[in-house]
Amino acid sequence: MTARKEVPNVAQSTEADWVSRFADEVIAEAERHAPGKPIVCASGLSPSGPIHLGNLREVMTPHLVADEIRRRGHDVVHIISWDDYDRYRKVPAGIDPSWSEHIGKPLTSVPAPPGSPYPNWAEHFKAPMIKALEELGVEFRGISQTEQYTSGAYREQILHAMRERGRIDEILDRYRTKEKPGAAAGPAKGQQQKQKQGQKPVDEAELEAAEGSGAASEDDGSAGGAGYFPYKPYCSVCDRDLTTVTAYDDESTELTYTCVCGHEETVLLREHDRGKLVWKVDWPMRWAYEGVVFEPSGVDHSSPGSSYVVGGQIVREVFDGRQP
Repeated sequence: MTARKEVPNVAQSTEADWVSRFADEVIAEAERHAPGKPIVCASGLSPSGPIHLGNLREVMTPHLVADEIRRRGHDVVHIISWDDYDRYRKVPAGIDPSWSEHIGKPLTSVPAPPGSPYPNWAEHFKAPMIKALEELGVEFRGISQTEQYTSGAYREQILHAMRERGRIDEILDRYRTKEKPGAAAGPAKGQQQKQKQGQKPVDEAELEAAEGSGAASEDDGSAGGAGYFPYKPYCSVCDRDLTTVTAYDDESTELTYTCVCGHEETVLLREHDRGKLVWKVDWPMRWAYEGVVFEPSGVDHSSPGSSYVVGGQIVREVFDGRQP
């Protein structure tokens, strides 16, 4: 008689599930570096269009981990950063092509689609996601990046990043695979060393990995010819980020920029709240500002030279924080 093969009972398995394992690690990390403080788990969503099912993992992973940490009696908060101060990149299918005039504006400055009851593009696409999360029972604290930047909440972080722009540029330069504007033509720095036989060129592989995330076309602050600046103003005339910083004085914080619309302006950065840090500096700044201990991200942010890899060095070397 053939013996019946026993099927293992998952519920009785001695190996902890991934939620429990992450909770263990996050609690241990928080107790080592921020004892007594609420444990911060984070998500980020861009309301640049319909927030689809694939984006749900960005929320559910930290939700489940935070829920487990809370169940164990720890003080924990799950924050969702709404990247509603990002630029409007393109007009999606089904929207009047005239909306292209808004490309380059913050998402909260773009009109909502026709017939919407919401005041702007970002709020229109945030609303169904907020409703869905409420129905799913996901507890979170929403943070509007428009509100953070325009209220001056990040003012000291911005001024610090500008003072440390040389160090930031040096960190980014370790990973750049394209020459800066005005640089001599030739192989990109480090590309020959990184490219092995049978591999795609590094910049091509990284751009493919970044497709769809916005990272492929993201200005890291080196696009101007007057030096490196990690801050990108929105033009006070056309409200777009098609601007170039041409001068900055650390002592007075006087910043001069030009825009493709023809406008040129000098502002005091210590008072200026219509602009934001470039993404590869913005993300690590927020890790330090919020004290984030756990945050998931896609493979596009884990490729060589990506936002997560570079951000880990920037948060440590510039903002004196820790990478989640």
